[in-house]
Amino acid sequence: MLINRNNAMKPMIAALAVAPLLLGCTQNLLNLPPNSKLTTPASKTSSKSTTAPMVFSAEITGREVSDIVFKANQGERIQVNLKSPSSFVYFDVYPPGDGKVLFVGQSDAEPTEWVGSAPVSGDYLIRVYQLGGSKTLNTKAAYSVTLQQG
Repeated sequence: MLINRNNAMKPMIAALAVAPLLLGCTQNLLNLPPNSKLTTPASKTSSKSTTAPMVFSAEITGREVSDIVFKANQGERIQVNLKSPSSFVYFDVYPPGDGKVLFVGQSDAEPTEWVGSAPVSGDYLIRVYQLGGSKTLNTKAAYSVTLQQG
């Protein structure tokens, strides 16, 4: 599901306030930035230990952020890869609740890839955003996030 929140879509604001509750998402999502897009992958139904990679492709403009919410079990391996023609697109990974951010792309030596283990079970958040001139000049940037779990 992709939800686009911007000034042209004010009627969606009420729906966005309720959507995280209906999706069972964490408190992180109740504080979505004003210009954000929310994507939730289909629920995992496989009993296999590794799921097929999920790819999310979209565009962000200026100060917009794009959020991807996914479920993970405690101890589960998570791998996130970001591809973008822009060198100003980054991502962060947030655990359920108010836990410590697991990955901050803008401050990492390898800002396009993160591999780690889920510290707890629940809904995780990948936030894609721009920095620098791309953010302030309202530049449009395409990106693709690949999520592999298991």
